[in-house]
Amino acid sequence: MKNMFILFLVKLGFGRLTVEQKLIKAYFIIEKLTGNPDFPVTDPTLLVVEAAAGELGDAITAAEAGSHQDVAIKNQKEAVLDTLMAKLQSDINTKANGSVAKILGAGFEVRKTPTPASLLGPVENLTIKLGANPGEIILKWKRIKGAMLYVVVGYIDNTLPAVDKTLTETTKSKVTIANLQSGMVYHFRIMVINSAGVGPKSETISIKVY
Repeated sequence: MKNMFILFLVKLGFGRLTVEQKLIKAYFIIEKLTGNPDFPVTDPTLLVVEAAAGELGDAITAAEAGSHQDVAIKNQKEAVLDTLMAKLQSDINTKANGSVAKILGAGFEVRKTPTPASLLGPVENLTIKLGANPGEIILKWKRIKGAMLYVVVGYIDNTLPAVDKTLTETTKSKVTIANLQSGMVYHFRIMVINSAGVGPKSETISIKVY
């Protein structure tokens, strides 16, 4: 088995927090980054982030009275802090270069990147039969989870050299191919496409078209 290298990324974790919790977390991160030798300079600077946090704190207090204007100002200040913290998150992510210790030392959380997708295929349970109309065949196969597209390739029996030609593409696990030459033997294979690319071709399945 090949060694797997895991890249850790910075997680801000603001998504489910209340505005008050965001403020507490922002001050915690500011504290952890102040004088931190791993991050002597940040973008945005800690002074800018701290100023935005202070303004949000004042806005939260003012909005407790329930004034629509004060609530709108609080929401505006929250959006400003959100933007600055997201930018700071990106900056720490770049400078930490995957170091868990540095990320945690900066007051952020750590998350693993999703496991890279692997190529899918070959498809299984591939079947073929003649269609209802002349020059028509129907291909079916077992659906593969994670498949984005299936590519049907094939060639005629007497084609030299025997090179697969793309006949059709589909998101389904069943396809009808029409306008084939009657009396000829066709050979078909299926390939699966996902986010990792094009997977291996299936076994070849053949049929004489009428």
